[in-house]
Parts: sequence; structure tokens; C-alpha cells
Amino acid sequence: MGNFNKLHGWQTAYRFFIFDTVVNWVLGILFIFFFRRVELFISLHKILPDYFWIISGTGLLLFGFWQTYILIKRSFSPNARLFSCILAWLPCIPLTYALLFMGFPLKPLALCLIWAGNVYMFTLGVLYLISWYKSKNKPYER
Repeated sequence: MGNFNKLHGWQTAYRFFIFDTVVNWVLGILFIFFFRRVELFISLHKILPDYFWIISGTGLLLFGFWQTYILIKRSFSPNARLFSCILAWLPCIPLTYALLFMGFPLKPLALCLIWAGNVYMFTLGVLYLISWYKSKNKPYER
């Protein structure tokens, strides 16, 4: 693992980072190329415009690409950890608002999965923030 194992207790966050990278690639591809099937899985009819799915998928793929670069480079600086925290939390606010107040006609299983994903993103952001906080005053090794 090279420098990853030396980065101040990063092993647990590293495992989450790998999992999150895979999730972002898979969801990005699904949202761009199979958004109609995704929409039928979560609802009985169309609830969002096509461009929403494509923009969301593109964002997920870009983040997945950046994560893959970090994994290949094996260098996760404190600034990259803080950036990951922000990117994990960015969708949480509008998604929570949409789930609570917009009344989308979602299937019960889809609603549970989306809430679980939202909690996962928030928790992942907390993990990145803790990792950033623990590492910000320690020397960073490349």
C-alpha cells in the first residue's frame, strides 16, 4: 500500500475510499447510459428530466476518475481528504431536502436505498473530515 499505510490511521478510510470509488463508477455509468431503467426502478413513472441523470452521472464519473487517480498515485494528502469530505457532503443537502419535502413518488425499496445512500455519503464525509483533522498538523509523506 506504500504511503497509504503510513498516513495516520488511514487504513479504514482507505477501504471506504476504494468502495466509494467503485460505487461512483457504477452509478455514474448507470445514470448516464441506463437512466430510464434507474428511474423505472425507483419510481413508476418519469420523475426527473433526462439531463439531470446525465449531469449527475457525469459528476459521479469525474469524482470516480479523481478517486482512481488518487488510488493509482497512492497519495492522499490532507487537502484531498478535505476535498473528498466536501464532495461527499455536497449532494446530501439537496437530496435530503428532496426526500423530505418534494414528495417524489418513489417505490418503498428505492426510498430506503436512497436514504441509505444519503446516510452513507454523510458518514463518508465525516470519516474523511476526521481523517483530515487527524492529519492536518502532522507531516505529510508522499
